[in-house]
Amino acid sequence: LLLDRKKCRSLVVMPVSFGHPAATDNDRSFAVRFVTDCPVMIRELPNTPRMDIALKKLFFAPKDLRDSLKASVMGTSSRGGMQGAQHVVFADTEGKRKYGEPAFRVVQINFLANEGGVVFVYLAINDRLIAQHKELQDYSISLSIEATCRGMTCRTVDGLPQHETIAKGKKFEAAWRRYTCSFENECKSRLLVVLVQSGQSTEFGHVKCEKLAPPNNAGGARKANALTDFLGVSSVLSRGRDYYDKMGIFNPVAFDFGPSFFQRNLPTLSDSSVATVDLGGFSGDQDLERALALSRQEANLQRAIEESKYVYYEYL
Repeated sequence: LLLDRKKCRSLVVMPVSFGHPAATDNDRSFAVRFVTDCPVMIRELPNTPRMDIALKKLFFAPKDLRDSLKASVMGTSSRGGMQGAQHVVFADTEGKRKYGEPAFRVVQINFLANEGGVVFVYLAINDRLIAQHKELQDYSISLSIEATCRGMTCRTVDGLPQHETIAKGKKFEAAWRRYTCSFENECKSRLLVVLVQSGQSTEFGHVKCEKLAPPNNAGGARKANALTDFLGVSSVLSRGRDYYDKMGIFNPVAFDFGPSFFQRNLPTLSDSSVATVDLGGFSGDQDLERALALSRQEANLQRAIEESKYVYYEYL
């Protein structure tokens, strides 16, 4: 974290573990260590802040570039660029045509810059539009999301989803995987999927999203899931209830940032010239050629040093 002490003298650090479930229990069984280059005072908060709300504000809260905190997310990759870049992976064109703005958006949020390796997929529901139209009071959306990557872990509210190996990696590289997740009767904004770097050989491919037909059953419940049944979380979430104790960072929240987000034009993935992001893995021939060039330069330098010694001795 890079902290500008002239503008902000304190901040809250909220570590999130999307890996092993034992690191997310109530005992907070993982260790956090701070290494700084200047004197700081660090204390543990008596209560853990709500991470679902903190994540929503991180992604979508209006930011004043003059006063906002300049912070960097650290990791193990070498890609530079802007943190929190957003792309729309599914747009509600029908709602925009009928109401002038979409009823929802599915947004991919990349934290791949400044040594990071995390991709979020977030469902944003236009609560203001739904409240203005009676025919939308029971509005819900069902979606299917597909993500491809290698060396990355995928997590949803249901846990770690099953994956399909679509291509074997090169020597010492992780294999390419495809994760497919379905979400039915979603009626509030929330984090749907997160992809987290889990190895040195890591590469992110793409995220695709499709709209699913509503379930045929009267209650609109999705298929039974062992984890949601164990937690006692209903698959059809009420707009007025709070499930944070059971769903954590994936908990549905009110999207209370006004119409600016849904009226603003965000780039789609087709607008991006970079379809594949390498997070520090070996990139093949280019890396090999660069390594050979450096080796040749070192060999030439060593040869020049040896020759200069010989000439010096002959002169003496």
